[in-house]
Amino acid sequence: MSAIEPVPTHPQSFYGDSAAPLIVVSNREPYEHVIRKGHRVCERADGGLASALDPVLRVHPGIWVAWGSGEADREATGPDGRVPVPPDAPTYDLKRVWLTPEEVKG
Repeated sequence: MSAIEPVPTHPQSFYGDSAAPLIVVSNREPYEHVIRKGHRVCERADGGLASALDPVLRVHPGIWVAWGSGEADREATGPDGRVPVPPDAPTYDLKRVWLTPEEVKG
């Protein structure tokens, strides 16, 4: 028997057929839309929470709720405030919440 076993990448391998969706709520989003050379692009955000939980949400059903802080987030987001991510192969929704400048300042 091998001491190293492959990690299953399908959520049912961990949780069975009744896997509850994972809901992440944070102030920072895992992806943000910005303008680069006149074009809107989606970039992965830096940070510990995004680095830790984005891979989980890629294989486990769920949603990430966060403040839409990117300069082009509003125009990239649907009318319901959601955008499918990651951009190259969407597996979960990012639900953006809009804050006023006063709310951002606290």
